[in-house]
Amino acid sequence: MVAVTALAAALACTGPAGGVGGPEPSLDGMYGRIFAVSPLLLLPGSGWEGAPRKQTWKLRSPATLLIKATRRAEAALELQLVPADPEPASGWQLFWDGDAAADVTLAEEGGVLRVTVPPGLLTHGTHRLALVLPGWKSREKPPEFSCLAWRCGAEAGEFQADRWRELRRFAGLVDNGVLETGEDGVHRGGFLFLGPHARQCRLGGPTPSRLELSVVNHAAGEARFTVSGGRRSARAVVPAGGTGALALELPAGERLVTFSVEGPESGAFWWDAPVLRSAAPVDLPPVILITLDTTRRDAVSPWSGDDEVTPVLAAFAGEATAFNRAYAVSPWTLPSHASIFTGRYPSEHGAGVREPALPPGSDTLAARLRARGYHTAGFAGGAFSSARYGVARGFVHYRDPDGFQTPAHRLTNKAIAHLNAVGDGSLFLFVNYFDPHFPYRAPKRWRERFMPPGAERRLAGLPDWPAVILGDTEAFKRVQRADGPAPEAALDCLRAAYRSEVARMDHELGRLFDELRRLGLYERAFIALLADHGEFLGEQGFYDHSFRLDPELIEIPLLVKWPGQSEPRSVGLPVSQVDLFPTILRLAGVDAPPASGLALQPEARQALAGRPRVLMEEHSLPGVHALGPRRIKLADHLFGLVAGDERLWAWEGGQRCSGRQGELWVDRPCGGAWPETLAAVSGHFTGVGQAVEQPSRALDDEEREQLRQLGYVE
Repeated sequence: MVAVTALAAALACTGPAGGVGGPEPSLDGMYGRIFAVSPLLLLPGSGWEGAPRKQTWKLRSPATLLIKATRRAEAALELQLVPADPEPASGWQLFWDGDAAADVTLAEEGGVLRVTVPPGLLTHGTHRLALVLPGWKSREKPPEFSCLAWRCGAEAGEFQADRWRELRRFAGLVDNGVLETGEDGVHRGGFLFLGPHARQCRLGGPTPSRLELSVVNHAAGEARFTVSGGRRSARAVVPAGGTGALALELPAGERLVTFSVEGPESGAFWWDAPVLRSAAPVDLPPVILITLDTTRRDAVSPWSGDDEVTPVLAAFAGEATAFNRAYAVSPWTLPSHASIFTGRYPSEHGAGVREPALPPGSDTLAARLRARGYHTAGFAGGAFSSARYGVARGFVHYRDPDGFQTPAHRLTNKAIAHLNAVGDGSLFLFVNYFDPHFPYRAPKRWRERFMPPGAERRLAGLPDWPAVILGDTEAFKRVQRADGPAPEAALDCLRAAYRSEVARMDHELGRLFDELRRLGLYERAFIALLADHGEFLGEQGFYDHSFRLDPELIEIPLLVKWPGQSEPRSVGLPVSQVDLFPTILRLAGVDAPPASGLALQPEARQALAGRPRVLMEEHSLPGVHALGPRRIKLADHLFGLVAGDERLWAWEGGQRCSGRQGELWVDRPCGGAWPETLAAVSGHFTGVGQAVEQPSRALDDEEREQLRQLGYVE
């Protein structure tokens, strides 16, 4: 058997890397004087929007400029923003890498904004300069600029408004580590050189191997790409805007491999999807990670008591380990997925707390597995699992949802097609099923199966409820704001509509499992299924999710099948989403970086017996996840802690304590005042003390509409 492994070791020193299969990405039109290089790459990030017909730039504050430095700059970076408005806005504020930028100067001369960044701040790595205009939302129209220009030493240029979409794609590469290919929502891994450059990485193994990769030259002139290892080398001379391929035979043993480019100083040079092929089989267990969006623990087997809704999960539980006290770290998608991929709590990684995405440089599960030799492929069903939110970092192949959702059958089709394309090599597959998230619009065959008899008649005359059951988001918002309990008939239909989505998702899981069996992957794979969070279905008059840390939102299903496992087990000790990160890395033989989770074992009791607590939290992030004035809201910042059979919620102005009695939580008096409680709880959350209200990237119109449909923004 020929083993194919993703060459992610190269990424340890060069940035994001690629893997097996798929078309070459295109950055056509990106070369030329549209950004500065040697040593800086400048890109207008989120918040900027080009108006090509007017050749102007619109600004939705806060707006960011991404600055990627390949080495420390010797000269200051100067920016000039020329307003198109007769009366330019004033009162701008600057933030550098999230902090108030004392060393960055802003001058307003005749309405023109001039920003100067001293060379001491332009160190190697990626930086963000945020321009914030307080009260910008109250303006009749967003600020507009006729010119965005820059100068750094002898280099100077101007951003072209008619190329803003290309620039945004490129900014996504810098921000998220993957490149949008333009093909069906697919993103690719790879790495980028700015100007002539060279990097060395240690590659190779106990047997001879062959390094294969493709390259793209985005420069105004010819470029020479070279890969060398010891006395062997491979070269490709690629014309301007062209592509090439390289292959290098590596003898047995580890050695330094050099990737280098000679070409124009103003060029950008893309290395796409390096792979290392070995004649020896690679004994790495397949890793399958499946998240079930918005799925309550009591909605699925073995916890639901109704195997007819989820027969596939019922059968899976019969040969897997059920964690009966698994907890989400957050009641919404982004921070939960970021915690699964990093092994850290939301306040530690920052996504959904003080950042609108997982920050660049985050150490992710996919990146670690790719460096071990896994082909990493991800398929996102929902908007907050899109690559733009940073969770695709480390994946060779990552497919975004279709708009705000990809239905389960289409998601499964895409995952199965990719499985067949990559074969049976070392695989890390991530699939995010989104269907149980409102709006509940399962196909007729599923709705008819679960809807109570005479549902239409029972709902007749109830304001908004007939539309809610059909998935009307505006009617759902009105129901959420209504006071008093809903009629039982309405709740019966709502829960039936929810179950129909869960049942459809379960059916598609069966199709995916069948394909894994056909390919010989299922039996030897580590398979983990878990929810990112749950859902209110009328409890206490609440619907949807977010805002709170109630059991309906935080107690989640978690099923794990270890390689070769065929008998059911159960674990009754508390576990968290953060535990999967070290668990999977240990299974793959990877040294895990520091994380908040514990590595679970097939016999998990011993590993968990000494755990003091599991944590959860919820935060308001203006513009992305603002906890508005709904009656469900407790506070802008909410913390939860479960230790043994005790549970605590804490927020500014209140706290709530509970104890377990069997499967129920019973309220108990809390001791201590709020300041002491907050200090005790937040002390467990590294990063809570950082300003949550830091400027974050703004949403563009497309993002805002997607999130409005999901109910995250008004």
